[in-house]
Amino acid sequence: MARRLVRIGPIIPSALTMMDRGILVLQQAGFADGATAAYRYLTNSAFSLVMVEDDRAENLPEARVRLAGALAAHRDDPERRGLAAVGAAVTSRGTDDPEAIAALEDDFYAYTVARSLDGVATILTRPDRGGLPG
Repeated sequence: MARRLVRIGPIIPSALTMMDRGILVLQQAGFADGATAAYRYLTNSAFSLVMVEDDRAENLPEARVRLAGALAAHRDDPERRGLAAVGAAVTSRGTDDPEAIAALEDDFYAYTVARSLDGVATILTRPDRGGLPG
């Protein structure tokens, strides 16, 4: 469903109802003509992450465990401090535990949505309220 919403759009009645309500909330929050662009950005960002996670769960569950292990192998690498930081973060969650990896993905989803909301909120200070050009 997430893939369809991102690729095609909200063509089913329940998705249209959600869109209507979401845009009204954003308009009431002060986005004015920028509400539709803000809504599209927020929903596409959220649904894209769901789409990727759906694809991973369906096609590549063991690949996530392999990736976590490969990243964790760099946790003590002094030559690649960025990878070492990622490795330490992955190691703190568990590299071979699918539930720990899923929890990390859940946390990343929440982080991404929160940062998206932070970013959209800054648009309220602009005169155009984030409307698309043209």
